[in-house]
Amino acid sequence: MYNEGLYSDTYVHSRLTQQESMRRRLMLAACVILPILALVAVPGMFKIIGLLVAVIADIVMIYFLPNPHIDYEYVFVDGQIDFDRIIAQNTRKTMCRTDLEKVEVVAPEGSHALDGFQNLPQQDYSSRNEEDHHYIVVAKGEKGNIRIRFTPDERLLDQMKMKSRSKIKDE
Repeated sequence: MYNEGLYSDTYVHSRLTQQESMRRRLMLAACVILPILALVAVPGMFKIIGLLVAVIADIVMIYFLPNPHIDYEYVFVDGQIDFDRIIAQNTRKTMCRTDLEKVEVVAPEGSHALDGFQNLPQQDYSSRNEEDHHYIVVAKGEKGNIRIRFTPDERLLDQMKMKSRSKIKDE
């Protein structure tokens, strides 16, 4: 059992980006159009081969289709933060794990505290909802510093402040 003051978890639903949403629509349209096109445009006995190729292409496209049911969970336990991705509410994968000792700064997106870290690679584990308040964690990763975009709740921020107040910015 964890000490109440050193544990927090936050669950957020993530939206598809506009680019992912458009790619999803185009792929679904192609899945419908390809078999019809194979039946109409391919002559004679090659229709079977054309239809088979169209069905195989459909299966490949469906496999790579962006999933609209992606959620993120942030688990903070005694200074360690896990960023987990949950797909379709049944497949969980820890995308990133960092410790507050490896964190340079945690600040709201657009904060001046992040000015020196603008050119770092960024990983996005946020809700992608522009109405939400997103924060950026700058942490030491395996290949240097990285920016992690996420959408914490007040409880998570408070727990992080209790562990390392100087690294958490409110501006």
